[in-house]
Amino acid sequence: MATLFDHRNPFVPRIQGANALFGRKALELRIKLRVDQERILPDFLHMLLNAPQTRLPIERNARSTSGVHNINSGEAKAISVELPPIDEQRQIMTAADDAFQKIVDLENWCDTELKRSAFLRQSILKDAFAGRLVPQDPADEPASALLARIAKAKKPTKRPAESCRHE
Repeated sequence: MATLFDHRNPFVPRIQGANALFGRKALELRIKLRVDQERILPDFLHMLLNAPQTRLPIERNARSTSGVHNINSGEAKAISVELPPIDEQRQIMTAADDAFQKIVDLENWCDTELKRSAFLRQSILKDAFAGRLVPQDPADEPASALLARIAKAKKPTKRPAESCRHE
């Protein structure tokens, strides 16, 4: 899901576009936000504006004119959310940052393990075709002899020509 607000940029997209693109990168217009940093941390606002609980009502109330969904700055100003105290916002952001870092770490671990498993699969297949997965029984027929026997069995035998009858 795209973000409505990036704490590095004090502008949010003016919510305009086709319903499928609503609140996403296809938006061109932006609304500048001025936040009272004594009441709300920019990172907390970023998280708040991107939370489904905030996004869904905005998306649901957007009006459409010829297929273009809009919400104006007055409507954006009317969005009401309860703000915890700044210290609690910091605690929430610390917990959220820790959780997101764990997600990133797990994604990296998964990527590494997927690459490792692909390599192991190739290694196992290589060893299987080389006959190194199980101990070989010296009494077994060598593969070359088995292949020669199979090839000999597949050789077509000459059949006597059938007599042709012409009437």
